[in-house]
Order: sequence, then structure tokens, then C-alpha cells
Amino acid sequence: MPVGGGKTRTMVAGFAAAIELGWMNPKAGDKLIILNHTDQIHGQNLKVAGLLSGYFKKQAGRPLKISEYKADKRDVSGDVIVVSIPSISETTKREAFQESLKLALGEEGKVAMVAVDEVHHLGLGQGKSRETWAMAIQSIRDLSPQLFQVGFTATPTGKEAGRLFTVRERELMQAGVTPRTYLVKVDGIDLSQLKVTSSGEFEGKSLQSTLLGHPERNARIYAALNERGMRAETSSPSGRMKLESVLGFGQDLRHAEALADDYVGYFKKEKGDLGGRRLLILGKNRGKITATDLQVALTQYREGKIDGIVALVSGITQGQKDPVLQAVAQGEIEAVFTVDAWWKAPISTCSPIRLGPVRPFQDIRRARNEVASTGGARTRPAPTENYSKTCPRSCLTWWTATMARPR
Repeated sequence: MPVGGGKTRTMVAGFAAAIELGWMNPKAGDKLIILNHTDQIHGQNLKVAGLLSGYFKKQAGRPLKISEYKADKRDVSGDVIVVSIPSISETTKREAFQESLKLALGEEGKVAMVAVDEVHHLGLGQGKSRETWAMAIQSIRDLSPQLFQVGFTATPTGKEAGRLFTVRERELMQAGVTPRTYLVKVDGIDLSQLKVTSSGEFEGKSLQSTLLGHPERNARIYAALNERGMRAETSSPSGRMKLESVLGFGQDLRHAEALADDYVGYFKKEKGDLGGRRLLILGKNRGKITATDLQVALTQYREGKIDGIVALVSGITQGQKDPVLQAVAQGEIEAVFTVDAWWKAPISTCSPIRLGPVRPFQDIRRARNEVASTGGARTRPAPTENYSKTCPRSCLTWWTATMARPR
């Protein structure tokens, strides 16, 4: 399924089906498990698993319990357990997890179903990395040999075990699950000489130096955004036109910083309705944003002293990530640049990175706006020369690959 297509929600729907079909018996102590590997995905899965609550209570006659097994939160008492693979990556940790799960299941309980997020790692991984994923699954299967296993990914390698079912972007858009996506091709740079790692992605340092050495690439992205980007329905307090929320992914933090700097520089010198604007970068010190920093920036914006805010978000933005996200949702922060952190509800995205030969399109579909309460996101007018105004709630993605072509 494409990124943003609802993989976690499909997992939860699968859990509901397992209960309906009688595979999972809550009264016997049966459990459902989600395996994931990053903090962002882990947190997302914890939240979305709660969608099962209503159906579970109706069927089981009691509230759903969700627990997590991650770092020092090693709780296997839930009906749904969200498990972080790094927390069971070593033999001793895996054995401790298995023993705890065995005790929690008791004599009658079993693991009815395991959903593996980003299952392509089973095919891409090499050596210890691949073994960790495989052993994590096996440690659960040892306790419940008949469990049903399902994996989800936006980038299958073809090496995953079992049968592959594909849900395509177009099908989701036609069904109204995701808004219509517009792809704008922007000429990139030649990446054919870059080294490729064993996992099939470009070697990090080589890609970083190449990207940082070609700022004109960013300028081309922003020129396309200036020409075709979706304008917000309301102006900024300073009276200037602004874009709907924009999300940019960098290859690493230095590249994300360069993207933010170039964004501000481009729209400062450019002419037109978006040009000549005073944009402030928030989190310029490696993504560090304090509550005071955010409040000062928002006050300046609300008083019309600046025309817009651009935020640089990284791992050290943790404490202010939700307030920043809220400001994005309210239209007070125009653009966010980050590395590979999960982010919600951007209207536009530029993804100039991670375009490896194996999975070139993982990140270009990360832009997904929430369906507005008015249903605006489900409106799909035909593109026109100025579709940014005719379809302000649709999704716009900036495609910058030079080597890859759509599969």
C-alpha cells in the first residue's frame, strides 16, 4: 500500500476480522501483535490501534487494552501489543520477551495474529539486521505455531514470504480514501555514479555531498512550487499570499537545513504573489525549538511583523513537535523540513531524497491531508492551469527523480 494509504488502519481492520472469524478469542486470553522498528511508527501504531476499541468492547464485553513492549515499557498484558523490534534484537532480550508473553498467554491463550510493519526489511536486510526481523517473528511463532502473519509495506522487494497483495494509489484515490495527488516533475541531478549499499539505497555520505553541492536543484523545486503550489484560502496577518502547508524531507539534517535556508532565500528574492516575503526559520540550531522560541515566532507572525514561518524539525524537537504540528494545522507555520520523522497533514511535499534503485518512490507519497469535515478533500476537479485554486484541499507532490521512472 502507498505511504499514507492507511496501512495501520488496515492492520486494525484485520484484527477485527480475526475476532469476527473466531481466530482471536478475547475470553481465552488471545492476543494480537504489531511489530515495528522506529519510534515514529511505534507511536503511530499505538494510537491507531485504539480504533479497534469500539468493536472489541462490543464483541468481548469489556474495554480493549493496548500495551507496548519498548525500552523500559515492557508490558505484554494488552489484547493488542505493539512491539518495538530493537527492544528484542538480542538473544537475551528476545528470550525475556518470549517468556513474558508465554506467562501472559497462560494455558488457554495464543497469539492469533501478527502484523509486521515495513515488512520489506525481511527482504532488504542483510546479515544481523535481517536475522533480527526473522527471529522476532519466530520467537512469537514458537509460542503460537498457527498464528496468522500479515506484513505491510509501501515498497515491496519481491523477496517477502507468502503472497503479495497490492493496493495502488489510484485505487485509493478513486475510492475516496486519499485525496487526489498531483505529481510535478522537476529536473534533478545525475545520481548514476553514486555508490549503492547492500540494502539497495544510495550510500549516505556520497548522496549527502552530491545534494549539498547542487543548491540549484532546490531552486528548481521551489520554482515549481511557486508556479503550481496551492495557495492558502486566507492571507497571512501581514496581508501576504501564502502556500498551504509544505513538507520537505532531507537526506540528513544538514540537507534538511539547506532545504529550509534555500526555501527562505528563494521566496525572499522571487517576484510574484509569493515573492519578496519575510520568512523566519524556527529550529535553525539543528532543529532545537523551545516553547519560548515557538511563542515568539507565532507572536511575530500574528502581529504581521513577518510573513511566514518555516520550521526545521529533528529528533531533538521532541518536546515541541505537537505544538509545531498544531501551528501547521492552523496555517501559522507554512513549511516544515525534516529528515525521516513521521509528520501529519501536509498539503504539499518535496522529496528529493532516498531515491535508491530498489525503492525510489517510498517518500514521495508522504503528503496526505486529513479529510476536512466539509468533505473538501474528496473533491477532485480536473487539473487546470491554476488547479491550486480549484482544488485547494488536494495533495501535491514534487517528484525530483532523474534515474527512476514510475513502476
